[in-house]
Amino acid sequence: MEKQTFLISGVISLLIVISGFAAAFFSQLASLLLIAAGGIMFWLLLGQAKKEPWFGRPVTK
Repeated sequence: MEKQTFLISGVISLLIVISGFAAAFFSQLASLLLIAAGGIMFWLLLGQAKKEPWFGRPVTK
């Protein structure tokens, strides 16, 4: 997984969680499902990123 892919996927999962909070005005079930889906997606993404050699190291140019 490249850094750019990780960042894009992380932003997408964050948007899913935020949309879950926004959906709270319409339906509690939809809100909970969106928040859970975004959290699980980010958790799985983080687990995959931890296996990469670039994860957790300072950026060097």
